[in-house]
Amino acid sequence: KSAKQKCSKILQNKILAASAILFSEKGSSKTHVSDIIMFSSISTRSFYHGFKDKMAVFVVLDTFE
Repeated sequence: KSAKQKCSKILQNKILAASAILFSEKGSSKTHVSDIIMFSSISTRSFYHGFKDKMAVFVVLDTFE
């Protein structure tokens, strides 16, 4: 994998980890993309580079259950 692909995977994992915590604490309906961005310390652009929206994150997390 290229350095760019590795970086992208790291960002996606940060988003997924932050989302899992926030969804369990606040619920998915009360968690906003801005919450995920702040909690994971990433940029808005990085979030949308990895995921279309909050629901896309939820779907990925749901497949791990």
